[in-house]
Amino acid sequence: MDRLRVLVVDDSEDDTRLLVRALERAGQPVEWGRVESAEGFKSELERARWDAVIADYRLPHFSAPTALKQLRASDLDLPFIVVSGTVSEEVAVELMRLGAQDYLSKDQLARLAPALQREVREAAVRRARHSEAEAQRLFARVSDIVNRSLDFEHTLESAVSVAIPEFADGCILQVQEDGRTMTVTAPDASARAAGLPPSPPEVPQWDRQRLLVPLRVRGVITGQMAFVRNSEHRHFHRDDLPVAAELARRAAVALDNARLFANEQRWRLEAQEAVRARDEFLSIASHELRTPLAGISGSVQVLLRALSRGKLEEDRLQRQLRSMHESTRRLAVLTDDLLDVSRLRTGQMDLRLERVDLAELLTAVVERQQLQVTTPHKIHLEIESVGSIYADPGRIEQVVTNLLTNAVKYSPKGGEVVVRIAGDGDGALLSVRDEGIGIPVDLLQEVFQPFGRAPNASKRQIPGMGLGLYICRQLVEQHGGRIWAESDGEGCGSTFYVRLPSEHLAAVPGS
Repeated sequence: MDRLRVLVVDDSEDDTRLLVRALERAGQPVEWGRVESAEGFKSELERARWDAVIADYRLPHFSAPTALKQLRASDLDLPFIVVSGTVSEEVAVELMRLGAQDYLSKDQLARLAPALQREVREAAVRRARHSEAEAQRLFARVSDIVNRSLDFEHTLESAVSVAIPEFADGCILQVQEDGRTMTVTAPDASARAAGLPPSPPEVPQWDRQRLLVPLRVRGVITGQMAFVRNSEHRHFHRDDLPVAAELARRAAVALDNARLFANEQRWRLEAQEAVRARDEFLSIASHELRTPLAGISGSVQVLLRALSRGKLEEDRLQRQLRSMHESTRRLAVLTDDLLDVSRLRTGQMDLRLERVDLAELLTAVVERQQLQVTTPHKIHLEIESVGSIYADPGRIEQVVTNLLTNAVKYSPKGGEVVVRIAGDGDGALLSVRDEGIGIPVDLLQEVFQPFGRAPNASKRQIPGMGLGLYICRQLVEQHGGRIWAESDGEGCGSTFYVRLPSEHLAAVPGS
């Protein structure tokens, strides 16, 4: 039989031991305490968890009616049995009205054990029903509060505070979100003292001051939740574990819903951005392709009209053929760029690596570009001590050509373009500096994105699809290198840097 904790209100140690012996003779083991004043009674109710109270009717400085009133004020549902000498029927009725469960005279102690056991069982049933009702009200309130918003951080703040003060004095909630650990506490002072283990427990853990439960949703542990009671007179018990587990379950579901909503919103924005980028690409591509096609069409029409009139001079023929050649060259560049973007996006851009003499490659590219430049630009090449690197010469030439073409194109008033190559530790550093329109400082990264162009380029109606620098970045990074831009802002020119390692990882057999 389970041992019962009984608080005896009596001024006599002997009478108290008489009650205890009567219970033990009936087979009911007890752990008991005795008080004989209102202060002592109040203190014991707060200090320990009792199963029942047995009280004498009248003491020199205390009484059963006064003790009953104190018990009701404490909100504790404990059986209260009066054991005393002869009292009138009116007094017994008054005791029952005040909340006593039973009244026995001291010559009826044989009835004490059955009466105590019966009242303890009924009190346990009442407490269970009350706890269930309280828990259901708490669960309903928790669900209402944590599900009011689908914002993740707002849900996190709501979940950590919703069970305070009804169930706990403080709470800590810790979740893993986007690869980082997020921890919130409520209230800060009491909850922070509890601390959390490095990783969530697989099953709930508890002691008198703390309940620790995992946050689990769809079979995966996503965090942990700790409930804290700091009061000396308020402790957790094993019966509180199911309530804590249910609170954690509802918090985990609410957080998961908020997370799914945030993901759905992000995916929707990404889809919208993808559609916008596609439409922008089609618009830009159509415009850029139409321009050289229009040049070719115009030249053909001029030649056809001249032939129909029999007046096709040689110099006119040469001018129109040169125009058509330039337009077809531009179409080829645009087509190559589009094909390169497609290969990069699908991972089909293969590098053909070999030993490359950078000084020789740059000299050839600069000489060729200088011959093609028809605007007032001067291209200078500065070569410091630089060795060879292991790279794809065709792709490195493509990067340098693109940077030189941009330097000329985005310097509509002419000026100097300085190309410099020098050794840099275990690699080489290339720079291309122009005196052109410059780049806004906050857009220095944007120009390397697909279709990324600075607004000042569009305002000046400088043609371009915004793919060249994106392709350059991808090619340089495939070589294990890095590309970046520097500019003091609009009208201040730009400098593009490319750093390439001398031995790329892809060159190592088996890598």
